[in-house]
Amino acid sequence: MPNINFLKRKREKGYDKMKESEVEKSPVIYIVLAWLFVSIPLMWGIYQVVLRSLPLFAGS
Repeated sequence: MPNINFLKRKREKGYDKMKESEVEKSPVIYIVLAWLFVSIPLMWGIYQVVLRSLPLFAGS
């Protein structure tokens, strides 16, 4: 069960009243670069797995 007094103090201090301008947003270029950093090796790994598994599904 959450500590009610703690939640009340948080509300009194204004934690719930953050304005949208105060929210830190990541630049789009950082997000794109992160996706590329993750997706290129991932796609390469999937490609390699598919290539290596083709003989298993090829008929004799």
